[in-house]
Amino acid sequence: MADKGISALAVTDEDGSLVHNTSSRDIKQWVAGPAEEGGNAVDITDMTIEDFVVQVRQSKPSVKTCATVCSVHKESEVGHAVKLLLRTGYHHMWVVETTDDGNIPVGLISITDIFRKFAHTR
Repeated sequence: MADKGISALAVTDEDGSLVHNTSSRDIKQWVAGPAEEGGNAVDITDMTIEDFVVQVRQSKPSVKTCATVCSVHKESEVGHAVKLLLRTGYHHMWVVETTDDGNIPVGLISITDIFRKFAHTR
């Protein structure tokens, strides 16, 4: 993921609607955690992505286990996205397009993206 500059993955249902989010950090911490504590690394190869995301959230007390995925519609203003990021404390959120099948992820916006754009307009 890091080689491609990807830090988050959208988890969608069979219709492509956004249902969960996970990050490279989640994966690293959860898989390596048991090994760092003297146990074996977790084998995730046979898990569904949804089961993986649920287990990650349940194993990390600092993560909201019932939190909905933070997203913003592609027609929303950047100021709205900034307010959501500040309110949730998240570093990024999914940009979605609403279709008959639900909220389909079409992009990702991050605090870094916003700072970068702000710095280039000055």
